[in-house]
Amino acid sequence: MRRCTEIGIVLLIVVPLAACSGSSDWSDQDISNAAITWVNQLGLNQPDEEVWSDRLDTICTDDPDLLALAERYIAEDAESSVRSDGELPTPEEGRASLDIIRLQTCGR
Repeated sequence: MRRCTEIGIVLLIVVPLAACSGSSDWSDQDISNAAITWVNQLGLNQPDEEVWSDRLDTICTDDPDLLALAERYIAEDAESSVRSDGELPTPEEGRASLDIIRLQTCGR
């Protein structure tokens, strides 16, 4: 009679999640450039580095919906408007600004 011994192997796989808060590696310059572009193009002042780090994580994905993101970010930053006309930028203007930020920052 043949005797067999069972051997089990347990593998632990750790996968880093890039979407976790604070997990990005954006430089201070990347974040500063994004914030400066946003205020210069749209008149919306969002100086929070964590906010911009999270935004760069989102806009630098493969195929972001920049128009929807622009609408969201404009609404979030509406209270910080420094525009002399008192108006908010259009979503299309916001999308154009995010496109510039994306071209300057993503993929480097």
